[in-house]
Amino acid sequence: MALAAYQVFGLPHGVQEPVKVTVSLEQTATTALATEPAAPKSDALTASILDPGATITAALKDGSDQRYQFSDLFDGSAETSIMLAETDQEINILVTFPNADAREVRAVTYVPPADVERAAEGPVDVTVLPEGQMEASGRPVYSFAFAPGEVGQTFSIPGNTMGKGVWLRIAATPGSVIGDFRIVRAQP
Repeated sequence: MALAAYQVFGLPHGVQEPVKVTVSLEQTATTALATEPAAPKSDALTASILDPGATITAALKDGSDQRYQFSDLFDGSAETSIMLAETDQEINILVTFPNADAREVRAVTYVPPADVERAAEGPVDVTVLPEGQMEASGRPVYSFAFAPGEVGQTFSIPGNTMGKGVWLRIAATPGSVIGDFRIVRAQP
């Protein structure tokens, strides 16, 4: 009790100078780390552009497949993107894995479009679709927000979520530009 009283009442109450900390990073050191190839591991993850045979379609019958080339969102290129039409406030995309095989989905990565001022800032909702028939109980929907100004983001899917595909709902203001997505899964 005496120690507590001393700490509260006995210490000088003057203004303390803030501590200034400066951290300097060498650009060459971080570049070397980023370009060095990683050693293969048995539990390694891969951010896949999508396997041959995967299909990318409109998840809803709203005519968006006529307005957008959805494959541009999964081609791994920062030069390709989709601009949301003035009549749309969201797009719904269905990615089905080859042969509708169940795969473990760990995360979804997003890279915003290069040199674009109207990059999408709305939320993205992700649902991993189960193998077999859909049940009335539904599936978890994971909602993530785009962080403006970020070079790239990874949206983690909790647990070992297995599914035959992924449903993405991307909400944004009309005229917004949507960049590139990748699906992160366990390496076969």
